[in-house]
Amino acid sequence: MRNYVRVDLGRIAANYRAIQAACPERSEVLAVVKDDAYGHGAIPVAHALAAQGCRRFAVASLEEAAALREAGICGEIVALGGFFAGQEREAAELEITPAIHTAEALERWSKQGVELGRKLPCHLKFDTGMTRLGLPADAAATLELLAQNTGLEVRGIATHLASSEDFHGAHSSEQLQRFFDLRDSLAASGLQPPFVHYGNSAAVAYGDLSQGNLVRCGLALYGYVNPAPGGEPSRLDLQPALEWRCNILAVREVPAGARLGYGGGFVAPTTMRIAALSVGYGDGYSRALSDKGMVVVQGRKRPVVGKVSMDITLIDATSNPAVSSADEAILIGDGVTAAELALLCDTIPYEILSRISPRAERRYA
Repeated sequence: MRNYVRVDLGRIAANYRAIQAACPERSEVLAVVKDDAYGHGAIPVAHALAAQGCRRFAVASLEEAAALREAGICGEIVALGGFFAGQEREAAELEITPAIHTAEALERWSKQGVELGRKLPCHLKFDTGMTRLGLPADAAATLELLAQNTGLEVRGIATHLASSEDFHGAHSSEQLQRFFDLRDSLAASGLQPPFVHYGNSAAVAYGDLSQGNLVRCGLALYGYVNPAPGGEPSRLDLQPALEWRCNILAVREVPAGARLGYGGGFVAPTTMRIAALSVGYGDGYSRALSDKGMVVVQGRKRPVVGKVSMDITLIDATSNPAVSSADEAILIGDGVTAAELALLCDTIPYEILSRISPRAERRYA
Protein backbone atom coordinates (compact mmCIF):
# COMPACT_ATOMS: atom_id res chain seq x y z
CA MET A 1 0.00 0.00 0.00
CA ARG A 2 1.48 3.32 -1.13
CA ASN A 3 -0.18 5.36 1.57
CA TYR A 4 -3.14 5.00 3.87
CA VAL A 5 -5.37 6.90 6.26
CA ARG A 6 -6.28 5.79 9.77
CA VAL A 7 -9.52 7.22 11.14
CA ASP A 8 -10.25 6.99 14.85
CA LEU A 9 -14.04 6.79 15.05
CA GLY A 10 -13.79 6.96 18.84
CA ARG A 11 -12.30 10.42 18.55
CA ILE A 12 -15.07 11.52 16.21
CA ALA A 13 -17.60 10.26 18.75
CA ALA A 14 -15.79 12.17 21.52
CA ASN A 15 -15.76 15.33 19.39
CA TYR A 16 -19.49 14.94 18.80
CA ARG A 17 -20.10 14.71 22.54
CA ALA A 18 -17.94 17.80 23.13
CA ILE A 19 -19.94 19.73 20.53
CA GLN A 20 -23.23 18.66 22.11
CA ALA A 21 -22.01 19.73 25.53
CA ALA A 22 -21.08 23.19 24.20
CA CYS A 23 -24.46 23.77 22.52
CA PRO A 24 -27.58 25.09 24.24
CA GLU A 25 -29.59 22.30 25.85
CA ARG A 26 -32.42 22.43 23.34
CA SER A 27 -30.14 22.34 20.29
CA GLU A 28 -29.44 19.39 18.01
CA VAL A 29 -26.36 18.75 15.91
CA LEU A 30 -26.69 18.49 12.14
CA ALA A 31 -23.55 16.45 11.41
CA VAL A 32 -21.95 17.53 8.14
CA VAL A 33 -20.59 14.46 6.33
CA LYS A 34 -20.39 15.89 2.81
CA ASP A 35 -17.37 15.23 0.60
CA ASP A 36 -16.97 11.77 2.16
CA ALA A 37 -16.94 13.32 5.64
CA TYR A 38 -14.09 15.63 4.67
CA GLY A 39 -12.01 12.64 3.60
CA HIS A 40 -12.76 10.56 6.71
CA GLY A 41 -15.39 8.29 5.09
CA ALA A 42 -19.03 9.36 5.18
CA ILE A 43 -20.58 5.93 5.77
CA PRO A 44 -18.46 4.74 8.72
CA VAL A 45 -18.52 8.24 10.24
CA ALA A 46 -22.32 8.50 9.94
CA HIS A 47 -22.77 5.07 11.54
CA ALA A 48 -20.42 6.04 14.39
CA LEU A 49 -22.36 9.27 14.98
CA ALA A 50 -25.71 7.50 14.79
CA ALA A 51 -24.48 5.19 17.53
CA GLN A 52 -23.93 8.33 19.65
CA GLY A 53 -27.53 9.38 19.10
CA CYS A 54 -27.04 11.75 16.16
CA ARG A 55 -30.29 11.91 14.19
CA ARG A 56 -29.48 14.43 11.46
CA PHE A 57 -26.84 14.47 8.75
CA ALA A 58 -25.94 16.99 6.05
CA VAL A 59 -24.48 16.29 2.62
CA ALA A 60 -23.93 18.36 -0.50
CA SER A 61 -26.01 16.48 -3.05
CA LEU A 62 -28.61 13.83 -3.76
CA GLU A 63 -25.86 11.40 -4.78
CA GLU A 64 -24.16 11.71 -1.39
CA ALA A 65 -27.51 11.36 0.38
CA ALA A 66 -28.43 8.24 -1.61
CA ALA A 67 -25.16 6.57 -0.61
CA LEU A 68 -25.99 7.10 3.07
CA ARG A 69 -29.50 5.71 2.65
CA GLU A 70 -28.14 2.67 0.83
CA ALA A 71 -25.74 2.13 3.74
CA GLY A 72 -28.61 2.07 6.21
CA ILE A 73 -28.53 5.60 7.65
CA CYS A 74 -32.09 6.24 8.81
CA GLY A 75 -32.02 9.76 10.26
CA GLU A 76 -32.89 12.96 8.49
CA ILE A 77 -30.50 13.69 5.64
CA VAL A 78 -30.34 17.30 4.48
CA ALA A 79 -28.92 18.05 1.03
CA LEU A 80 -27.34 21.46 1.60
CA GLY A 81 -27.01 22.17 -2.11
CA GLY A 82 -30.57 21.13 -2.89
CA PHE A 83 -31.39 19.09 -5.99
CA PHE A 84 -31.04 19.57 -9.71
CA ALA A 85 -34.16 19.66 -11.85
CA GLY A 86 -35.37 16.11 -12.46
CA GLN A 87 -34.03 14.67 -9.19
CA GLU A 88 -37.12 15.45 -7.13
CA ARG A 89 -38.87 12.07 -7.52
CA GLU A 90 -35.83 10.06 -6.43
CA ALA A 91 -35.18 12.45 -3.55
CA ALA A 92 -38.75 12.15 -2.34
CA GLU A 93 -38.63 8.34 -2.51
CA LEU A 94 -35.41 8.34 -0.46
CA GLU A 95 -36.92 10.85 2.00
CA ILE A 96 -34.13 13.38 1.54
CA THR A 97 -34.69 16.93 2.78
CA PRO A 98 -33.40 19.74 0.54
CA ALA A 99 -32.10 23.10 1.66
CA ILE A 100 -33.97 25.21 -0.87
CA HIS A 101 -32.25 28.37 -2.05
CA THR A 102 -34.17 29.42 -5.19
CA ALA A 103 -37.83 30.03 -5.98
CA GLU A 104 -37.57 27.63 -8.93
CA ALA A 105 -36.33 24.79 -6.71
CA LEU A 106 -39.10 25.51 -4.20
CA GLU A 107 -41.73 25.32 -6.95
CA ARG A 108 -40.35 22.02 -8.29
CA TRP A 109 -40.24 20.43 -4.83
CA SER A 110 -43.77 21.61 -4.04
CA LYS A 111 -45.02 20.25 -7.37
CA GLN A 112 -43.50 16.87 -6.52
CA GLY A 113 -45.28 16.93 -3.19
CA VAL A 114 -48.61 17.69 -4.82
CA GLU A 115 -48.11 14.84 -7.31
CA LEU A 116 -47.36 12.42 -4.45
CA GLY A 117 -50.26 13.69 -2.36
CA ARG A 118 -48.12 14.63 0.64
CA LYS A 119 -46.19 17.61 1.87
CA LEU A 120 -42.45 17.24 1.33
CA PRO A 121 -40.03 18.52 4.00
CA CYS A 122 -37.51 21.24 3.27
CA HIS A 123 -35.31 23.83 4.91
CA LEU A 124 -35.32 27.34 3.45
CA LYS A 125 -31.88 28.86 3.05
CA PHE A 126 -31.72 32.66 3.02
CA ASP A 127 -28.94 34.91 1.78
CA THR A 128 -28.25 37.50 4.47
CA GLY A 129 -24.91 38.73 3.18
CA MET A 130 -22.70 35.91 1.98
CA THR A 131 -23.96 36.53 -1.57
CA ARG A 132 -23.57 32.94 -2.69
CA LEU A 133 -26.78 30.91 -2.45
CA GLY A 134 -30.06 31.73 -0.78
CA LEU A 135 -33.54 33.14 -1.09
CA PRO A 136 -33.87 36.89 -0.51
CA ALA A 137 -34.27 37.68 3.19
CA ASP A 138 -37.75 39.09 2.52
CA ALA A 139 -40.55 37.76 4.71
CA ALA A 140 -43.40 39.02 2.53
CA ALA A 141 -41.93 37.51 -0.64
CA THR A 142 -41.27 34.22 1.15
CA LEU A 143 -44.81 33.98 2.50
CA GLU A 144 -46.28 34.75 -0.91
CA LEU A 145 -44.10 32.07 -2.50
CA LEU A 146 -45.20 29.51 0.08
CA ALA A 147 -48.85 30.46 -0.37
CA GLN A 148 -48.51 29.65 -4.06
CA ASN A 149 -46.75 26.34 -3.43
CA THR A 150 -48.68 24.18 -1.01
CA GLY A 151 -46.81 20.88 -1.32
CA LEU A 152 -44.17 21.77 1.26
CA GLU A 153 -43.53 21.29 4.95
CA VAL A 154 -40.97 23.89 6.04
CA ARG A 155 -38.83 22.10 8.63
CA GLY A 156 -36.26 24.82 9.09
CA ILE A 157 -34.93 28.21 8.11
CA ALA A 158 -31.21 28.82 7.78
CA THR A 159 -28.50 31.21 6.74
CA HIS A 160 -24.76 30.90 6.23
CA LEU A 161 -22.35 33.30 7.90
CA ALA A 162 -19.53 34.48 5.65
CA SER A 163 -17.18 35.25 8.55
CA SER A 164 -18.26 32.72 11.15
CA GLU A 165 -14.91 32.67 12.99
CA ASP A 166 -15.36 36.41 13.62
CA PHE A 167 -18.73 35.82 15.19
CA HIS A 168 -18.99 39.22 16.84
CA GLY A 169 -17.54 41.23 13.94
CA ALA A 170 -19.57 43.69 11.89
CA HIS A 171 -20.17 41.31 8.98
CA SER A 172 -21.55 38.50 11.14
CA SER A 173 -23.53 40.90 13.30
CA GLU A 174 -25.22 42.40 10.24
CA GLN A 175 -26.06 38.98 8.84
CA LEU A 176 -27.45 37.73 12.12
CA GLN A 177 -29.62 40.81 12.58
CA ARG A 178 -31.11 40.35 9.10
CA PHE A 179 -31.75 36.69 9.81
CA PHE A 180 -33.34 37.25 13.21
CA ASP A 181 -35.53 40.05 11.83
CA LEU A 182 -36.64 37.67 9.06
CA ARG A 183 -37.33 34.89 11.57
CA ASP A 184 -39.43 37.22 13.71
CA SER A 185 -41.41 38.52 10.73
CA LEU A 186 -42.13 35.00 9.51
CA ALA A 187 -43.17 33.95 13.02
CA ALA A 188 -45.51 36.93 13.31
CA SER A 189 -47.26 35.66 10.19
CA GLY A 190 -47.52 32.14 11.51
CA LEU A 191 -44.48 30.46 9.99
CA GLN A 192 -42.52 28.92 12.88
CA PRO A 193 -40.63 25.87 11.61
CA PRO A 194 -39.13 23.42 14.13
CA PHE A 195 -35.55 24.38 13.34
CA VAL A 196 -33.63 27.65 13.10
CA HIS A 197 -29.96 27.37 12.21
CA TYR A 198 -27.10 29.70 11.45
CA GLY A 199 -24.14 28.29 13.38
CA ASN A 200 -21.30 26.05 12.23
CA SER A 201 -18.23 24.62 14.00
CA ALA A 202 -16.71 28.06 14.56
CA ALA A 203 -19.98 29.33 16.03
CA VAL A 204 -19.92 26.50 18.57
CA ALA A 205 -16.32 27.35 19.42
CA TYR A 206 -16.67 31.13 19.70
CA GLY A 207 -20.23 32.33 19.15
CA ASP A 208 -23.70 32.62 20.65
CA LEU A 209 -26.09 29.86 19.57
CA SER A 210 -28.96 30.83 21.84
CA GLN A 211 -31.12 32.12 18.97
CA GLY A 212 -31.18 28.81 17.12
CA ASN A 213 -31.74 25.13 17.86
CA LEU A 214 -29.84 23.28 15.14
CA VAL A 215 -26.07 23.51 14.65
CA ARG A 216 -24.33 22.53 11.42
CA CYS A 217 -21.03 21.00 12.50
CA GLY A 218 -18.45 19.56 10.13
CA LEU A 219 -14.83 20.45 10.79
CA ALA A 220 -15.14 20.23 14.57
CA LEU A 221 -16.35 16.63 14.31
CA TYR A 222 -13.01 15.77 12.76
CA GLY A 223 -10.96 17.55 15.41
CA TYR A 224 -10.35 21.05 14.08
CA VAL A 225 -11.78 24.54 14.26
CA ASN A 226 -10.48 27.59 12.44
CA PRO A 227 -8.87 30.14 14.80
CA ALA A 228 -10.74 33.27 15.75
CA PRO A 229 -9.17 36.44 14.30
CA GLY A 230 -8.99 38.01 17.75
CA GLY A 231 -7.29 35.00 19.26
CA GLU A 232 -10.24 34.04 21.46
CA PRO A 233 -9.88 30.56 22.95
CA SER A 234 -12.17 27.85 21.66
CA ARG A 235 -14.65 26.41 24.12
CA LEU A 236 -14.26 23.04 22.39
CA ASP A 237 -11.76 20.37 23.42
CA LEU A 238 -11.24 18.46 20.16
CA GLN A 239 -9.07 15.58 19.01
CA PRO A 240 -7.98 15.24 15.36
CA ALA A 241 -9.34 11.92 14.15
CA LEU A 242 -7.28 11.30 11.02
CA GLU A 243 -3.72 10.06 10.59
CA TRP A 244 -2.13 9.79 7.13
CA ARG A 245 0.96 7.66 6.55
CA CYS A 246 3.03 6.55 3.57
CA ASN A 247 5.87 4.17 2.82
CA ILE A 248 9.44 5.12 2.01
CA LEU A 249 10.29 3.89 -1.48
CA ALA A 250 14.05 4.36 -1.29
CA VAL A 251 16.83 6.16 0.56
CA ARG A 252 19.92 7.37 -1.28
CA GLU A 253 22.96 9.55 -0.73
CA VAL A 254 23.37 12.52 -3.06
CA PRO A 255 26.47 14.70 -3.43
CA ALA A 256 26.73 18.42 -2.84
CA GLY A 257 25.42 20.30 -5.87
CA ALA A 258 22.87 17.62 -6.82
CA ARG A 259 19.60 19.07 -8.11
CA LEU A 260 16.50 17.40 -6.71
CA GLY A 261 13.15 16.83 -8.37
CA TYR A 262 11.33 18.62 -11.17
CA GLY A 263 13.02 21.81 -12.24
CA GLY A 264 16.02 21.09 -10.03
CA GLY A 265 15.03 24.01 -7.84
CA PHE A 266 16.53 22.49 -4.70
CA VAL A 267 20.32 22.14 -4.83
CA ALA A 268 21.97 19.98 -2.16
CA PRO A 269 24.27 22.30 -0.16
CA THR A 270 26.33 19.32 1.01
CA THR A 271 26.21 15.54 0.87
CA MET A 272 22.68 14.51 1.88
CA ARG A 273 20.58 11.41 2.50
CA ILE A 274 17.32 11.77 0.59
CA ALA A 275 14.26 9.57 1.17
CA ALA A 276 11.62 9.20 -1.52
CA LEU A 277 8.07 8.91 -0.13
CA SER A 278 5.22 7.07 -1.83
CA VAL A 279 2.92 10.08 -1.86
CA GLY A 280 2.39 13.10 -4.10
CA TYR A 281 -0.20 15.55 -5.28
CA GLY A 282 -2.03 12.69 -7.01
CA ASP A 283 -2.75 11.41 -3.51
CA GLY A 284 -3.74 14.84 -2.24
CA TYR A 285 -0.39 15.88 -0.77
CA SER A 286 -0.36 19.45 -2.03
CA ARG A 287 2.28 20.67 -4.45
CA ALA A 288 2.24 23.87 -2.40
CA LEU A 289 4.22 21.91 0.23
CA SER A 290 7.25 21.81 -2.07
CA ASP A 291 10.31 22.94 -0.03
CA LYS A 292 7.90 23.76 2.84
CA GLY A 293 6.28 20.62 4.16
CA MET A 294 7.30 18.53 7.14
CA VAL A 295 6.74 14.83 7.77
CA VAL A 296 7.56 12.73 10.82
CA VAL A 297 9.88 9.71 10.52
CA GLN A 298 11.14 7.83 13.56
CA GLY A 299 9.60 10.48 15.81
CA ARG A 300 11.41 13.45 14.22
CA LYS A 301 10.21 16.09 11.78
CA ARG A 302 11.97 16.02 8.42
CA PRO A 303 11.61 18.67 5.71
CA VAL A 304 10.29 18.22 2.21
CA VAL A 305 12.94 19.13 -0.36
CA GLY A 306 12.30 19.86 -4.02
CA LYS A 307 8.98 19.85 -5.84
CA VAL A 308 6.21 17.52 -4.76
CA SER A 309 5.42 15.42 -7.82
CA MET A 310 2.32 13.39 -8.66
CA ASP A 311 3.39 10.19 -6.91
CA ILE A 312 6.64 10.95 -5.06
CA THR A 313 7.82 13.45 -2.46
CA LEU A 314 11.43 13.83 -1.34
CA ILE A 315 12.51 14.55 2.25
CA ASP A 316 15.85 15.29 3.89
CA ALA A 317 16.86 12.32 6.06
CA THR A 318 20.48 13.39 6.51
CA SER A 319 20.29 13.83 10.27
CA ASN A 320 19.35 10.21 10.90
CA PRO A 321 21.27 7.52 9.00
CA ALA A 322 18.97 4.85 10.43
CA VAL A 323 16.05 5.91 8.21
CA SER A 324 15.35 3.19 5.64
CA SER A 325 12.71 1.84 3.28
CA ALA A 326 11.37 -0.17 6.22
CA ASP A 327 10.07 3.04 7.81
CA GLU A 328 6.79 4.88 7.37
CA ALA A 329 6.40 8.64 7.22
CA ILE A 330 3.56 10.41 9.03
CA LEU A 331 2.05 13.07 6.76
CA ILE A 332 -0.76 14.07 9.12
CA GLY A 333 -0.86 12.85 12.69
CA ASP A 334 1.58 12.75 15.56
CA GLY A 335 3.68 15.90 15.17
CA VAL A 336 2.02 17.31 12.02
CA THR A 337 -1.59 18.51 11.94
CA ALA A 338 -3.83 19.42 9.03
CA ALA A 339 -3.95 22.94 10.49
CA GLU A 340 -0.16 23.24 10.28
CA LEU A 341 -0.14 22.07 6.67
CA ALA A 342 -2.93 24.50 5.87
CA LEU A 343 -0.83 27.41 7.12
CA LEU A 344 2.08 26.30 4.94
CA CYS A 345 -0.22 26.07 1.91
CA ASP A 346 -2.06 29.34 2.65
CA THR A 347 -5.36 27.46 2.85
CA ILE A 348 -7.64 25.92 5.48
CA PRO A 349 -7.79 22.49 7.14
CA TYR A 350 -10.98 21.67 5.21
CA GLU A 351 -9.05 21.61 1.95
CA ILE A 352 -6.09 19.65 3.33
CA LEU A 353 -8.36 16.89 4.66
CA SER A 354 -10.85 16.71 1.80
CA ARG A 355 -8.10 16.58 -0.85
CA ILE A 356 -6.75 13.23 0.36
CA SER A 357 -7.34 10.97 -2.62
CA PRO A 358 -9.48 7.80 -2.55
CA ARG A 359 -6.35 5.88 -3.56
CA ALA A 360 -5.21 6.29 0.04
CA GLU A 361 -6.83 3.29 1.73
CA ARG A 362 -9.05 4.17 4.71
CA ARG A 363 -8.64 2.08 7.87
CA TYR A 364 -10.91 2.47 10.89
CA ALA A 365 -10.46 2.02 14.61
